[in-house]
Amino acid sequence: VRRGITPPFFLSSFTIDSSKGGIFENGTKTDSIDGQLAGIFTADYSGSGINAFTGGFSLRGSSDASLNTSGAYLLLETETVINAQSYTAPAITTIDSNLSWGTWNNPIEDNWVIVRDAPASKIEIETSNHLALVDPTPVANLIGTRVYDSTIANIFIGGGSAGSVTDLSARFDVDFGTGDIAAGTLNVEVAGSQVWDVAFSGTVAAGVVDISATAGTLSDPGGLISSTIEANLGGVFSQADGDSFVGGFDLIDGLHQVDGIYRIGQVVE
Repeated sequence: VRRGITPPFFLSSFTIDSSKGGIFENGTKTDSIDGQLAGIFTADYSGSGINAFTGGFSLRGSSDASLNTSGAYLLLETETVINAQSYTAPAITTIDSNLSWGTWNNPIEDNWVIVRDAPASKIEIETSNHLALVDPTPVANLIGTRVYDSTIANIFIGGGSAGSVTDLSARFDVDFGTGDIAAGTLNVEVAGSQVWDVAFSGTVAAGVVDISATAGTLSDPGGLISSTIEANLGGVFSQADGDSFVGGFDLIDGLHQVDGIYRIGQVVE
C-alpha cells in the first residue's frame, strides 16, 4: 500500500511524444519510443535548501520492445553542485533463516509501506528507508485465533528525523477464521525520548494483511507534540506455523518522521 506524498513533495508523470524522439543508430532513426516517465519535485532536497527533481524512466522501442532501457536521474534548479545521493539497495543483514533486513540509502522521505512478492518465494516489506525479506507462513497454516506481542521475540530496525529507534513494543489479536485484526497497538521510541503511539485494526485474507491506524500521538518529555499522525502500516506472518509477525511502519506528523521494521512473536497460551 502506498499513501499520498506529503508536502513539499509532488509526484508528476509525463506523456512521451514519439514524433519528437526515437531510437537512433549511426544518426538514423530506427524506431519510435514508448514507455513511462515520472518523478518527484522536492522544495528542499536532502535539507540543502535547493529545489530539485528526481526522475525515473522506462523506455522501449514501439516496434521492437526488446530494445529497452530504464534508470533514474537528478536535476537541480540551480547550478550549485551538491553531493547527490543515489537510490541504492540496502546491505542486507541476515537475522535468521526467516528474516533479513537493511537500511535504504534514500535521500527523499516519503510515507509508504509496500508488501510484495520477492524472489525465492519470499515477501518483501519496504518502508521509506528500510527493507526486509521474509519467509511467509503458508496460508493453510494460518488458522484459529492468536495474539502477537512484543514480549515474545521482539527485534526491530528503524530511524527518523529525531534519530534511531531505541525501543519498540507492539501487539494485536487476530482471528484467522473471520479475518479480523483487533486491539492493535504500536509504540515507537526514538532517540530515547520521542515517543510515537499508534492504535490500529485491520483484516487478513489469504495471508494478505491490511491494517490501518485508528488513532495516533507523538510526544516527548515536554508533553504532547501532535495528535494528528499519518500512519502507514503493513506486514506478513512468518515461519512455518505463523509463529511471528514482521511489520513495517511509516509515521509522519508533518514536521517529524520515523519508519522501520519489527518482528514480534505469537503468545502461546
